[in-house]
Parts: sequence; structure tokens; C-alpha cells
Amino acid sequence: MNQKLAVLTAILASSVTTAVAAQTAQVSNIQPLEKPGLYMARAVLQYSDGDALQADFRVYCPTAMIRPTNYQLFDHLGHIKKQGSWWETSFQPQYSSERQLVRSVCGG
Repeated sequence: MNQKLAVLTAILASSVTTAVAAQTAQVSNIQPLEKPGLYMARAVLQYSDGDALQADFRVYCPTAMIRPTNYQLFDHLGHIKKQGSWWETSFQPQYSSERQLVRSVCGG
């Protein structure tokens, strides 16, 4: 319940700010996985449109690919838009919050 409260608080804070909200990544619990360069990190990514993605992110540092697992995507009102255990495909970061996630996990 505390995780959902944190996500909803982040969403509410972003909806009160200007239309071009800052994109942020709140990253915690970074753990190395079996493959060298592969990590798991719990994070909440805030996007400029007010959406928030809470997940356990698999981050592969050599290619900067990320894949959300055990995820929930919330809209700016806190409603769940999408949820699941495994994002369809891994992807390279396209948004500031995603790049912040990779920097937090991989350094640099």
C-alpha cells in the first residue's frame, strides 16, 4: 500500500506543477543479476504527461536496454492504464526519466 501511495503522491505533485512537468526517476534497491552487466532495480518513473511507471526494471548496462517487470502504469489521475508481470519487449531509454534510471543503475 505504501508503494501505491508513493506513486499517487508523485502523480499528484506532477499534476499541480506546470504543463511541462519534470521527468524524474526514483530508483531504489539495485541488485546485480546472473549475467554480467544485468541489474534489477525498483523504480518509479514520472513522465511529462503525468503518467507514472512503477516497476522492477531489468537494466542491461552494456546496451542500456530496459524491461519493466511486475509493472503498473498509472495515468495523471492515478488510474491504472496498464499492468503486468513482463513488458512485451525491452527498449532503449527515450525519455529523460528512463535515461535517469539507466544512469542511476549503470553509473555515468
